[in-house]
Amino acid sequence: MVELLAARRESAVARQETARALEDFLKTHPPTFTPSDDPLEAEHWLRTLEQKFRLLRVANEQKVHFASQQLLGSAGAWWETFLAAELSDHPATWQEFSTAFREFFIPAGVIHQKVTEFMELRQGSRTMFINTHMDTVSLVLATHPYRLQFMIMPGQGIDVILGMNWLWVYVVVLDMKRRSIELRLPSSEDRMSLIIPSEPVLPVAAHAEAVPDLTSILVVCEFPDVFPEDLSGLPPDHEVEFSIELEPGKANVVADALSHKSHQVEEIPLPLHHTEVLAQIALTLELLEQIIQEQKGDHEEIPHIKKLLAEGRGPHFSIDKQGVVRYKDRLVVPSNEELKRKVLQEAHHSKLSIHPGSNKMYHDLRRLYWWSYMKQDITQFIAECDTCGRVKADHMHTPRYLQPLPIPVWKWEDISLDFIVGLPRTSSGFDSIWVIVDRLTKSAHFLLVDTRYNAKKYAELYFD
Repeated sequence: MVELLAARRESAVARQETARALEDFLKTHPPTFTPSDDPLEAEHWLRTLEQKFRLLRVANEQKVHFASQQLLGSAGAWWETFLAAELSDHPATWQEFSTAFREFFIPAGVIHQKVTEFMELRQGSRTMFINTHMDTVSLVLATHPYRLQFMIMPGQGIDVILGMNWLWVYVVVLDMKRRSIELRLPSSEDRMSLIIPSEPVLPVAAHAEAVPDLTSILVVCEFPDVFPEDLSGLPPDHEVEFSIELEPGKANVVADALSHKSHQVEEIPLPLHHTEVLAQIALTLELLEQIIQEQKGDHEEIPHIKKLLAEGRGPHFSIDKQGVVRYKDRLVVPSNEELKRKVLQEAHHSKLSIHPGSNKMYHDLRRLYWWSYMKQDITQFIAECDTCGRVKADHMHTPRYLQPLPIPVWKWEDISLDFIVGLPRTSSGFDSIWVIVDRLTKSAHFLLVDTRYNAKKYAELYFD
């Protein structure tokens, strides 16, 4: 009876340790495995799990249990079949699991093909070649043998090159400053440290070289100094007359690049030693000049506005210094249909405007121009624009009455599908929910799925 209780207690403790180890393993977010066309994904998945097992120091009897939980779909079915057929008499070991996994999901023919492709890589005149690979060599450090791999490098100027696998197998730590190596013993979890003796320092005189004197250095060629008169093609010198005057008082300040103060510039005569022509360039708006000239030639509206101003009945109209009539600082366009059309075409067909709508075009023009019934003219002009009529036309059919969907006769004859995505990925590799609703009975199924599933996988889940 006591032995039975002790066995139960040990079994309970073992289950608790396994549960804690599994919880720590799932916190590392181990990848799940679903069979694919690329066998390298299977190799990458297996190597990733082995790295996590070494990091967490998972026991050998727990590795197979943890890894089998990450097999999804047909991979999980393969493992159950393998257990029933091959390992029905004893628990599977990690060596048996990894060997069977590689034989089934990583065919040797595919690996041979990948090696052949790698060997056929070329870079210019250089090609890849296979070196002699040795697996049974031991490196003895402080009477402790370490198994490692090395490759013979023929014709490369190097005898052998050690592999890097043994560094992470034995958790090697290199301290270059202290010239020490710390690594795990091959037969236990204890660690040892080795100090590499420094190389003997040779006398300085052995490495010193005589510094040559500057006078003993052979001069190959001397270049004379280059002066401006030695260069042909330079323009002749010109005299420049200038004077520096100190401006007393507060006005003598440093120029401020961010200041917007206006300063008057005094005209200073420039002495010219050569025949030069000074020209003045002025930019004028042709449309603005046409409107001003049209105001001067108008005999109906403009004289009427000036008459109202003379009688004091035009509060919003004004005349500037050039004699141009304005309405609230906006230029008044006379009653000339051709001139109005030019203004509308400039505001609508210009490359800077790109066919605006009536509201946008009206608010743009009302800041600069004014005439009677201006908004109506803009609306009519846009309605007559062929480009706006073709591009901004409404091509939709006239909406009709809504028609209800037909009522299904049998349950699960008509269904609706929806997905709830954007959820955090679970330990089993699911990150979304597939919702299937029957339209007749309103019954629903909620299935945990992965967004990386294809259509075939969804069809299999639906029929299952």
